[in-house]
Amino acid sequence: MRTGLARIAPDESALLGIAPQQLAYSREVFLYADDKPVVFAHPLVERKPLHYKALRNTLPLYQRASTVLSGLPPRLWARRSLFYLHDAPLLVTEVFLPGILLLTNPASNFA
Repeated sequence: MRTGLARIAPDESALLGIAPQQLAYSREVFLYADDKPVVFAHPLVERKPLHYKALRNTLPLYQRASTVLSGLPPRLWARRSLFYLHDAPLLVTEVFLPGILLLTNPASNFA
């Protein structure tokens, strides 16, 4: 739906421990199951870049992500974000599958 800098809401700033209305990187998406939206995701990252990496087919993460693919590409792209929840680290990794390149109108898939 939306990706970029956004102002942090007061309840979010309290949880993140940063000033209200500060800018943060935000990405809003819907996750689908059985062609129905089942989750709205709204992660915030305090103005720190995400880390991208090409996954080669020898890596366990590549192997797990590629189980749904009919053909295996030489690499898959992934990005990682590190968050803290109650002082415990939460590492989120998203692996982009080749089907994302076949979307003709990506914005319509998140509406």
